[in-house]
Amino acid sequence: MKTIRLILFVCCLGLIGTWTALAQEADTTKPVIDLSYPQEGEVAKIGDGAGVHFVVDLEDDVMLGSYKVEIYGNTAATQMGGLIFDQTWDISDKQKAKIHHHHIVIPKDAVPGSYSFTLICKDAAGNEAEVTRNIILR
Repeated sequence: MKTIRLILFVCCLGLIGTWTALAQEADTTKPVIDLSYPQEGEVAKIGDGAGVHFVVDLEDDVMLGSYKVEIYGNTAATQMGGLIFDQTWDISDKQKAKIHHHHIVIPKDAVPGSYSFTLICKDAAGNEAEVTRNIILR
């Protein structure tokens, strides 16, 4: 009888150990970004209160964390202004997110020219995916 109990006990420990290892498996998969707007080469108006047309689908296999938009100059003239837009939004309660807004307003003092529009998405585990588009400010 003691042998049977011992065998059952060892089996239970083995199952618990396997379940624990599976449950603690690290999320190493980057989120997926499908950026529809702005498109490559799109023109945005400086100081336009309507903001940049922004449409993106974000997805993660476990859970999203946040997304960030950075706009910075990519020519000698526009690099002087450095980073002209930098904002992060929390989406930590979702596995998928379809985002459409016009909250990205270009500052009135931005220098006209070529800029990089970078979208960075992090999942809950800290994995990052990034998409960059070149846009023109006028």
